[in-house]
Amino acid sequence: MSPVVIAMIPPVGMIMIDRGSGKGRILVEINGIGAAGAECPGFEMHEHSDGWYGFFAMQFDTIWARAQPLQPAATGARSPKIGQTP
Repeated sequence: MSPVVIAMIPPVGMIMIDRGSGKGRILVEINGIGAAGAECPGFEMHEHSDGWYGFFAMQFDTIWARAQPLQPAATGARSPKIGQTP
């Protein structure tokens, strides 16, 4: 997969591994306000677990669908601010 960007800061960070294999899992870290990443709570869910796996899989899909491919910045160009189009 290629890097992507989204014009918002999601409330969670997610990594999805082996989706659809029966052994899939999602690592979720809740983003805190004014807190270092190491201070933020995180958890792991497995594909065969309860309904929360499905919820977070849908959230992952929603974030991915709204994302755009990361474009390398031109020399001397400034990156747009979040919420602005280039």
